[in-house]
Amino acid sequence: MVDVFLSYRRESGVECCSSLKQSLERNDYGVFFDYHSMRQGDFEQQIDKAITECSFLLVVLAPHDLDRCFESPETDWIIHEVTIAENYGKIVIPVSFKPGFEFPEQCETIPALHYLSKQQLCDISGPDFAILIEEKLYDYMKDSPAKKLRKEYQSGIRTEKYLNWEAQTLRSIYSDMEFVEEFGKVFPTVVFEGSKKIVYPFDSLNDPSNLMPIAEEIDYQNTEYYSEFKKIVGPNIHFPNLYGFTNVGLLFDEFGMVSGFKAVPRTYKETVFSGHILHYELWKAYKKSRGERPATLEDLPLRKAIHEGKTAYEVITSGCGRSSLCDVCLAVIAYDQEEDDFDMAVATRSSNVACYPGYLSIVPSGGFELYELEEMQTPSVVKDNFTMVAAVYREYIEEIFGDTAFDHPTGNDDRRRLYRNSHIKELRKKINDLFFFEFLGVSFDVISLRPTFSFILKIDDPNFLYDNEILANDENVHIKFVSLCDFEKEVKEKYDSNPIMCESAGVYALLKKNHLYVDAMEKRTSKQNES
Repeated sequence: MVDVFLSYRRESGVECCSSLKQSLERNDYGVFFDYHSMRQGDFEQQIDKAITECSFLLVVLAPHDLDRCFESPETDWIIHEVTIAENYGKIVIPVSFKPGFEFPEQCETIPALHYLSKQQLCDISGPDFAILIEEKLYDYMKDSPAKKLRKEYQSGIRTEKYLNWEAQTLRSIYSDMEFVEEFGKVFPTVVFEGSKKIVYPFDSLNDPSNLMPIAEEIDYQNTEYYSEFKKIVGPNIHFPNLYGFTNVGLLFDEFGMVSGFKAVPRTYKETVFSGHILHYELWKAYKKSRGERPATLEDLPLRKAIHEGKTAYEVITSGCGRSSLCDVCLAVIAYDQEEDDFDMAVATRSSNVACYPGYLSIVPSGGFELYELEEMQTPSVVKDNFTMVAAVYREYIEEIFGDTAFDHPTGNDDRRRLYRNSHIKELRKKINDLFFFEFLGVSFDVISLRPTFSFILKIDDPNFLYDNEILANDENVHIKFVSLCDFEKEVKEKYDSNPIMCESAGVYALLKKNHLYVDAMEKRTSKQNES
């Protein structure tokens, strides 16, 4: 994983960057330094990919290092690298390592240099170079304006006052939709039960005839709050051009239950800046009113544009006006032989995610995205990846077992590699024996207007929790299996600091209606009565 990208002039900065790389790596930062990090292949492609994956771009400068920029700006690497970083919302820090560096006055004539010159300069020049790196640079990285903005947002959206305001606001806008009520709270979530005709391996959820061609990119860069939100989430977006399957129309059977959906492939950046940004818009409206009155659509221009000419039901089910990436969530319920009880997997999300940082979540969960390298996303590859159960498998491996081998695709027959994984082989072998896998329905997050296709995996194998090491991946702070009987208590106790994600509240509401869950709870109740 690339955390820091080092941009520099070879004539002056190699030695400084080598020292920076060593120091950063000692502090557990992943560093891209092209002097050591380049592989065979397209140079520019590798540079651009590393910048889109990083959180920080450090531009390492000595006096007169920028002079060359004005001679041929169209081919200058520093200009190119700063432009890419700015476009993707990365934190850019200019670092001077020799006395006498100043930004030339002409910087204002070139957008990338004008942007660079407006960032706070970190001066680590001086005899105590190593100490300055440790003490000064890390303070800059920790306390950058973008980080402060992110911290305020991430903590603000978890306060009880904000959550109550948010629920009240959205309940008034979507008054004709029934919101989920769980844990003594109202959640801006709408649920649709799944069709009983959809059974493992759930092929009808990804009927090829419902996959539309790759669409023209949404114009999201000119929307309100784009620049601000980019600063907040940009460092956490590592695969902006990765395609995912977005909802453009939920499909229902004759009983009104979800039987599938029509999908359009769109990039993750489109989802973030046309979908996730709706959460930030709510936060801005809350701050403007100080939470003293609920917002209306007039206060929420991005949401209002989506609603233009549509009913609330049409907005929710059609995916109109934004990139509505479909998520998947698997409620894993496993038998605990020591406690003679069933437990469910839950996790607290880390701060290094683009949406709902610090929230409690039923896991595994994640986007229905391609498992392929960005540069290999041809139409045929997109079609081959339109398999929802494979997305569930991948999240299961990553978020239950912390298997980092599946964090990122390799380009080497990744889909078959997924099916060769020992945990997936065990699951498939024991289906309808000790493992029971069913479709629950759709939990719809009204905050960011996106659907989560929800499933249950009930594991009756008494050895599962004791034969496997359960580990959180980098999207979660920690993971644990909580007794089904204690789950609601756990959510209520954590709510003030780590509120449960609204989509997870919806998954839980669907889960409680499922016979596998009911069966697990009834077995415990009968045993309690016997004792």
